[in-house]
Amino acid sequence: MEASFYHEKTSKTEGILKASGSLCLSSSIKFSKELESLIESGCSDIILNLDDADYISSSCIKAMEKALDAVYEKDGSLTIESKADQIRKILEIAGYDELLSDFEPQTEE
Repeated sequence: MEASFYHEKTSKTEGILKASGSLCLSSSIKFSKELESLIESGCSDIILNLDDADYISSSCIKAMEKALDAVYEKDGSLTIESKADQIRKILEIAGYDELLSDFEPQTEE
């Protein structure tokens, strides 16, 4: 499924980007521009909703990293919402599972 995006500013410093479909190489430029647009509009706290995404490529993770750096410079945050197991596994492998909204650190017993 082709990727589609919708973003909105929910307050002066908060925004949400909803992405659906396959976030692959061909959609990474659009994904990056959507994130940049939120940041340039003054959002320092961003929720990235990937509930309807079925895949995220390394190029989109790179765009996410760039956005993460930008919001951290503004003392902001980037939170990821995703119910899709495949997305969650990819983010975990890439080391970004701590950005998931329901992340619970593993405790050693």
